[in-house]
This record gives sequence, C-alpha cells and structure tokens, in this order.
Amino acid sequence: MYKQSILVSIHDAVNPISWEKPIQKEKAIKLCTSIFGLYSYNNYLLNDYISLSSNYFTYVLPSKTDFIIKQKLVEYGVLQCDHRYSVAKGIAKGYRFNPTFFEQTKISSTTNTFTCTTISNKSPISYLFPTSECLHLQTYYTMLLQRLTFDDDIDELIVKLSTITLDQLVLNDNISEQYFHIVINKKQLRYSKEKAIALAIETGNDLIQYKNSYYIDLPASFIANKSRQLNIYYCHSVFKIKNSLFYCNRNDTNNRLDYNLTGFKKELFTKVKFDGETLVELDIANAQFAIAAHLNPAIDANFTYHAQAGTLYSYVEKKLDLPAGSGKLLMFRIAFDRVKPEVDYDRVRCLFPKFMNWVDSYKKEHGYKMFANLLQKTESAIMIDGLLTFLMSNGYEVFTIHDALRVKQSQVDQIRVIVNEYFSTAGFVCHLRQR
Repeated sequence: MYKQSILVSIHDAVNPISWEKPIQKEKAIKLCTSIFGLYSYNNYLLNDYISLSSNYFTYVLPSKTDFIIKQKLVEYGVLQCDHRYSVAKGIAKGYRFNPTFFEQTKISSTTNTFTCTTISNKSPISYLFPTSECLHLQTYYTMLLQRLTFDDDIDELIVKLSTITLDQLVLNDNISEQYFHIVINKKQLRYSKEKAIALAIETGNDLIQYKNSYYIDLPASFIANKSRQLNIYYCHSVFKIKNSLFYCNRNDTNNRLDYNLTGFKKELFTKVKFDGETLVELDIANAQFAIAAHLNPAIDANFTYHAQAGTLYSYVEKKLDLPAGSGKLLMFRIAFDRVKPEVDYDRVRCLFPKFMNWVDSYKKEHGYKMFANLLQKTESAIMIDGLLTFLMSNGYEVFTIHDALRVKQSQVDQIRVIVNEYFSTAGFVCHLRQR
C-alpha cells in the first residue's frame, strides 16, 4: 500500500518551486498528471524513461511562455531527464518522475490510505481538455462523476487486486503461445518464443507471461514492480474521482469516449456507489463480432447467428475442440492481428470462410490495425452517438464504457428494455447481458 497519491507527492514537490505566476504551478501539476497518465495507459514501468518530444509538451502546454515550466520541473528534481536522443532515429529525450514518489511504505491502521488523501485547497482540474463537440459529454459526465462515492474498504480490495503471486506467471517453455510482442527499450517488438527465451537467458532473466502480456525479467523483480505499479494505478483511478480530477474526450483514432471510468478496474466497481446505489453492468456479448455481423450481412450464417446470440466464443471452442475460455482469445488474435498462414488461422478460415476472407482482404488493403479500428468506430457510433445521445435526451443517467453501460441497480430492468428497443429500432442485433 502507498502512503499517498503521486498527485499529492507531485503537489508537495511543485509547491516550493519559485513560480513567477500562480497559473504556472497549476500548469506544472497538469503536465505531471498528463505524463503520469502515459505510464498508466501504456503500461510502462514506473522507473522507465518515456521519450517525450517537444510536440508533446507543446500539446499539453501550448504557450511558448510555458517552456520554463518543464525546465523548472527538471531543475527541482520533480522530473528527471536522461538527455539521450537521436534526431536521425526520431527518438526524443526521455523523462520520468523522481523515483522517490514511488517509495513503498507500511501504513498503520490510523493513517489515511492512498485513495483517501486529498489535495488541500484544490480546485477541480480537467487535465485533458475536450474538443468542442465533446463539451456536452464533459458536462454530463462531470455532473455524474461528482456523485460517485466509494465504500470504506476499497483500499483493502486494491491491495488484493494488485498483489501478484508466482502461480499467476507462466515461465519460459511453459508458455504455449509461439509468437507475441514484448516491450524492450520502450519499443514493442514481435518475437518467437524460441528467440525470446534465448534473449532472456542471454540477459540472465526469464521469459514471463502475465495474463496476455509478455516480459523479460526475473520473476521476483517482476512481481514486486508489477504489483507496485498496479497498486498505484488502481489507487490513482480512485483518487482522481475523489478529487474531481475529471477528463472526458473522444479518441482521435477510433472515436471511443475516454473518461475516468473507461479504464477503471472492473472489480473495483463492487465498491462504487452512484447516489448511494450499486452500479450494474449491461454489456453486449462478443460485441466486436456482433458489430462485424452488423456491418457485413453477407458473411457466414453460422458466424452471424452466434455473434448476434452472444455464443460465438463457446461455439468456436466446441467446433475446434478448444479449452473453455480460449475462444475469445483466439478470435481476437485472428481478427485483430496480422494476416498469417498459421494452423489456428486456417482452422477458423474453414469454420468461417466468408468472414475470414472479408477480414483478410480488409487488412491487406488498409493495414491489419484498421480492422479493429473499423469495428471500434462503429461501436462508438452505436454506443455514444446513438444510444448515449438517446438516453441523455430522455433524462437517463448512465455511464458508458465502450460496449457496456453501468446503470443504477434500481433502474437496470427499465433501462435494459429501453436499450433493447433502441437497438431493435436501429437494426443492430445483439445479446445484451446483465453482469
């Protein structure tokens, strides 16, 4: 557990710096908060330097007079710079926070925990400023987020969720996947299992699989660093809401709505209350593939049926004799990764030839990442531009999270009927689940 939020540590470190204008202190906190968001979003280790170009700093602090802010943060040790860059390779200088912000300390039962700490004399900060078309959504979600509260024992749950154990890791030859991506020197590189293990041995480490990600590290070191990173990230998510540090914007890549709850750990919702009520999830089963069936009615009838019925993953597992729970991973990898002549791909091509021909052709023409982008843009059009706008205009207060909604427990039955009716009117066939 951590004694205080990084935002409090940053606030305390920025306070004594001699600023010419009070607004510079606020901008310094805004810049630091934005940089910390990069660590959370990109899953970087907290000791890593992140390459940040001058364009990044200009984006966060557009005024030329704000250049001094970054310099002072480095000068006073809030940020550290590695001064390594390459114009030829397009690599900017690396920056990271002072490691003392992340020091781990034990907390007595009488000490306020990380998420309970607040910034004194604070004013609400929106550190991602939305474009004009998103202003009404920011107003809407700012109003709703301010009414969220948290159960007193949320810190205990955070400790549990962020504690990684050795039995959660898969090591070296026990990893079943043959090809995967590993982040090395801040670059995501694709390796075969054989080459990744060789690299791990060469550097005196192990190849580690944790959930669906892969790392080269020693297990004890990985467990300590990852547990610490998760603890800070989860606590930071709660802290931002408690301290009215709200953000709300549309993603330029896929038009998805990004705000405080879109990256919120699902298990933490059990400790969240909205106007004193539990939030219940309504989500679309195998949503991305239901959207694919919506976009292309000419694909395989068996694919369309199971995608719309919410049974696609179990159907794939049964037809291909796969372990329970592996159907989703296989379909996501095949649909959203590069086109490959592999056995798994061929098996799915035999099962859904029209769907896979469409996917492969789209990737070859537009790039493999663009198929996921197509589905996510359609999801955004359905869930944000369509459904959310409809619910807002009819006075309903809901939280959208990509292909799902979080609604008050007292309203879940009513809203589920309304959502199903809306999808029916819009011609979108799917299975809406209550979770």
